[in-house]
Amino acid sequence: MKRRIFLSLVLIALISAVIAMLVTGFFYFGEYEKRARFDLRQQLSAAAEGYRTGGEAYIRSLRLDSRITLIEEDGDVVYDSKGSASDMKSHADRQEFIDAELSGTGTSERRSETMGIETMYEAELLPDGRVLRMSVDIESLTYSFRTSVFFVLLIFIPFCFLLLLAAELITRRLAGPISRIDLDRPLDSNVYPELYPLLSKISGQNRKIELQLRELSTRQSVIRTVTSNMREGVIFTDPDQIILLSNGEARNFLQAIGEDPDAPRILDTMKGIGALSKDVRKGVTSRKLIFSGNLYYEVQGSAVYSGETEVGCCYTIRNVTTDVTQEQQRREFSANVSHELKTPLTSISGFAEIIKSGIAKPEDVPVFAGKIMADVKRLLGLIDDIIRLSRLESGGANEFRICDLGAMSEEVAAQYEFPAEQKKVTLSCDVSHVRIRAVMPFLRDIIANLIDNAIKYNRPEGKVTVTVRQNRSDAELTVIDTGIGIPADCKGRVFERFFRVDKNHSRKIGGTGLGLSIVKHAVEANGGVISLESELGKGTTVTVRFPVCAEEKEPASRPQAASAEEPKASAAPASEPEAMQSVPPLPAGSAA
Repeated sequence: MKRRIFLSLVLIALISAVIAMLVTGFFYFGEYEKRARFDLRQQLSAAAEGYRTGGEAYIRSLRLDSRITLIEEDGDVVYDSKGSASDMKSHADRQEFIDAELSGTGTSERRSETMGIETMYEAELLPDGRVLRMSVDIESLTYSFRTSVFFVLLIFIPFCFLLLLAAELITRRLAGPISRIDLDRPLDSNVYPELYPLLSKISGQNRKIELQLRELSTRQSVIRTVTSNMREGVIFTDPDQIILLSNGEARNFLQAIGEDPDAPRILDTMKGIGALSKDVRKGVTSRKLIFSGNLYYEVQGSAVYSGETEVGCCYTIRNVTTDVTQEQQRREFSANVSHELKTPLTSISGFAEIIKSGIAKPEDVPVFAGKIMADVKRLLGLIDDIIRLSRLESGGANEFRICDLGAMSEEVAAQYEFPAEQKKVTLSCDVSHVRIRAVMPFLRDIIANLIDNAIKYNRPEGKVTVTVRQNRSDAELTVIDTGIGIPADCKGRVFERFFRVDKNHSRKIGGTGLGLSIVKHAVEANGGVISLESELGKGTTVTVRFPVCAEEKEPASRPQAASAEEPKASAAPASEPEAMQSVPPLPAGSAA
């Protein structure tokens, strides 16, 4: 704005100066011409009067700046003060001569195109018939300006500097109040009264914009809060697939699969979700399962429309590792259960058919019956383990009681003294009396299965040690054996259903492969944490930690919420004797 005002003032001033100079020049030249003609006439009158008294000699004696010419009646030049009369042509055709002959006086002007000079002529008829003419050269207006251009520039250049200075000062004075307007509070500004209507509108617009910005900020804050707290990754793009918004989960996903989380366009993440964009832009909702870093991600993309116009695309990313893993576990569980049931049932069916057909000798029938009974017990144990595992996974209201972990460990260990003696394994207890709050049947299952595994997978003259200690914030149950141990590559899978390190050895000792899986779920149902350390050929150490209970009285029963990842155990019976009857302490097999 300042520049416009400045240039406008300079332009107006220059145009005004030029116009003033031109008008002044025209007026000056007009006055100059009038004055020159008046002076010429005065001189001509004086010279004619002198001719009447002094004759031709008087004319010849005059020494004037003006040119004096004496012309005969026929136009011949008698005398000329500026040249030789004999060399001049007849002046009979000159306008001033013709006019003087007719009316007594004559006047004319003639201009030299080459010299740019005009000559003014005045003529008067003398008493003797002759014509006296006087002339003077005057500069034309154009010639006057051309010859005086130096003086004009000499005056005009300082004038331009003064003009620029004045324009700058005026511009600052005019634009100063405008530039000092506070656009946040325009009505508080001290400006020209003519600007107050404009400032009032600006103030109104400021209020509207402020309200809109607050509303947008609130919406953005809500969207940001919602998306940042979502467990799913979310990416929004415009119709050109340029990323407008992505939350933290989406950025973590892109980083996990080796893509740039700051990529400006979704097409730049071809390994991740960019491959979906072609189908999404066609209006087709697409899904893709991506495996990266032992995790499974499901990416779903769909176009977003406003009416019939596509305004962008939305991509959601969900970690489906748990779902995929659980589905795989269900399939493996179904296959393993079918296999585990099929083997003893086939054996039972075969022995029963032999007995029924009479092929078996009478003395062999008790042997076949014993084998059928062994397979039936194995089936019953397997079914019992499956029921326990199902009850642990189903969750529900579990009755928690305060109990002495050390006393219960000694009680359960006492039930395994005879099996330990048969395996020639030394079973010992070193326990402290620590109070914890737990579901009694589940706690018995944990201790029983750990001791049973330690005895079954031990070696003759081996040892099994059960210890209970209290740390600062938890109670620690440890079962240590000097058995066959677990290979390093199998440690992460021993808690899986039906997993066995040595399937042949497990079948010989009657293991179902569900023991440690039951232990894991029972520990989690009691709020504990289990860990395992083992070295092949040297033994295994299993440690379970439970929160210590400082309450003196048994708390009332309360529901135990099931975890989203691992369901808790099912409801326990109302009393401990009934719990012991419904959930036998004897183990159902081993996973090691």
